[in-house]
Amino acid sequence: MMNSIKTFMESCPLLTGIDVNINYLGEDSVSSAIENISAEPVIKTYTDGGTMRQYLFAIALRQDYGQDTTANNNAITLLEQIAGWVEQQNSIGILPTLADNQSPISLEVFKTGWLEDKTADTAKYQLQCRLVYYQE
Repeated sequence: MMNSIKTFMESCPLLTGIDVNINYLGEDSVSSAIENISAEPVIKTYTDGGTMRQYLFAIALRQDYGQDTTANNNAITLLEQIAGWVEQQNSIGILPTLADNQSPISLEVFKTGWLEDKTADTAKYQLQCRLVYYQE
């Protein structure tokens, strides 16, 4: 699942030139990662044995941080733009490619960007997302 989401996020033009890692956010001032979030996976079970499921994850970015309000604002603006891109892809039906027995239904940002942690020079910002899919 994480590789599918990573591949999908690598297609985001806002992340061009930024490596997208899985569960690892580097200390560099421009890095990104897809981080899994614990959640109950099954939303609904159908009589045929299929299930509607959810997969929660965060899109994390490490960006410059400090007294320069422009840099801090740029990081939040970038997250807002990424959230908009995710919502746009969902609305036109472009979703991550999943395993053969899984069909994506929707992808949404359910918690908008916020400052997760910071050092003197960098900060971690993230969006929380939910992928809903059907599994045979």
